[in-house]
Amino acid sequence: MKKIKLVSAAAAALLAVSPLISSTVSAADISVNVTNGATAPATTSNQELKLDLNVNNISSIQNNSPASSLNVNLSSNFGNPRVDKVVVYRASDIKNGQLNKDAKAVSTIEAGKTYVAVAKGVTLSGLTSNGKYTFNNKEVTADTYGNITTGYTVISKEFTTPDTSLIGTPYFVENNNVVTSGNVNLTKGQNSVDGLVSAISNKYSVRISGTAKASWANLKKDVENSLSAANISVNSKGEFSAPANTFEVTVTAAATNTKTASMRIAVNAYQGSVNYSGNPVITYNGQKYDHSQKITLASNASFNYMTPNTSIDVNAIQNAFSAVVSDSESSNLPVFVDTSKVNTAVVGKYPVTVTATNANQKTTTLTFDLVVGSKDAAYKTLKEDATVYNINGNSVISTNMTLQKNLSIATFGTLTVNGVSYTEINRKNSNQFIETKSLEAASEPNKDKVKVVKKTVMHNAAAYTKNGKRTKKAYKKFKSVKVEATKVTIKNRQYYKIDGKNEYLLVDNIDGTLRTLKHNAYIYKTSTRRANRRVLKKGSKVRTFGGSYRFRNHKTYYRIAKSKQFVRVVNFYK
Repeated sequence: MKKIKLVSAAAAALLAVSPLISSTVSAADISVNVTNGATAPATTSNQELKLDLNVNNISSIQNNSPASSLNVNLSSNFGNPRVDKVVVYRASDIKNGQLNKDAKAVSTIEAGKTYVAVAKGVTLSGLTSNGKYTFNNKEVTADTYGNITTGYTVISKEFTTPDTSLIGTPYFVENNNVVTSGNVNLTKGQNSVDGLVSAISNKYSVRISGTAKASWANLKKDVENSLSAANISVNSKGEFSAPANTFEVTVTAAATNTKTASMRIAVNAYQGSVNYSGNPVITYNGQKYDHSQKITLASNASFNYMTPNTSIDVNAIQNAFSAVVSDSESSNLPVFVDTSKVNTAVVGKYPVTVTATNANQKTTTLTFDLVVGSKDAAYKTLKEDATVYNINGNSVISTNMTLQKNLSIATFGTLTVNGVSYTEINRKNSNQFIETKSLEAASEPNKDKVKVVKKTVMHNAAAYTKNGKRTKKAYKKFKSVKVEATKVTIKNRQYYKIDGKNEYLLVDNIDGTLRTLKHNAYIYKTSTRRANRRVLKKGSKVRTFGGSYRFRNHKTYYRIAKSKQFVRVVNFYK
């Protein structure tokens, strides 16, 4: 195996390694290329170090590719991180954020399998001399030269290599409704890369119908790239100041079969101390808005969808919005509706603005999307200007109509003529086509239904709201319930959503949690009687359900089965 050539920190060069590909090679001998991060700003004291290891070329990895074909980047929020080796393991070798002692590195990447990259012996330079930092909740002090030579281990997020034989295209949902665009309003403390990532992932999620799996491609990277494109500066902590206007983030979903989908999200940054007291206040659907921003219409709004080649119901829009002079002056103001950007002849999604201006020439403008076409259409966005064609047999005829880049349009299947793929637009049987290559990846249409499964509640379970707030309603143990198959994460806890209801049950009360025994353990029926003669062995994994019970002997137990079978809590690792 070739030795790694170390280069200067300023160059942040690629560490090139020629791995020895062999099933008998030890973990230390199976390495991949890694680019060490460029120097980040140093700091004064007591700052938290964040080390990230990212795999950048997952979608291009083929079945049975060598581990060395992965392109890995190591970065830090402070200083210059360095490592001389990165190895790849199966994701199952990671438990509670730690690499199993008996884990073996892999030399070959298989399609459809899930892995992690692990950097061992990570050091940092370029820090403040004798500066104090924290890493993994432990304090560490840089030496006189601003170096930390402790060899840290950094583990990447799990990644699944593509398998093109799998079926499905990813799409985006909000509260189980398919969406093709979105908007988020940041609150105090969220004007940062991490805050924006959290706001987006809490509101929207990625789904797929088929055998493939789907997730955010790299949501953090999408946010960083979009901030850069909007000319918004980000400091060393990932924070940014509110820009002058709303900006867009383009997010991408990726499936394990290499298919992708993209969506634009309008972001209203938190404005902090900005004084809106003199602005007109517009009210829509019971909510008041005192500054310009993009909004989402209520699902039952009468004017959010319209039939092509019909008139826009401007009166309905005006009647849905009202305005007053300011938050301290309740005199009514007229609202002005601008629909000039709506092309009623072409199915698509168009911006409409509602504006109010007071005598002090202060203005509040709300923007929403009006859809021309079917509510159930699959919408795609033009990534370039596109000519509209008619197709007569095998003859493709230009209509001399051109659709502009970034327009969101409805699509209805494809045709291939003379080796060129065309997508039908506007409506079914419209005989209006554009070249398919002009379109970005699509979101799945609304006809995709959420899969529902039957589950048994194994522990008395309180019902929660979509915001993770506990309600007074509860489901008794051993009751059968129908839930949506896809788990929902709310405030770092996993839930099942009750089918047809806005109620959520903790997954732990249904599927339970696998725990590892640190001692041999008996199974009890009561505080004084064993359920059977079976002994559970140290190190074995046992599934427990819900929280613990306190018996009459004041000791706590976990339920492990539907019948009266319990194991003492102290016998498990926490």
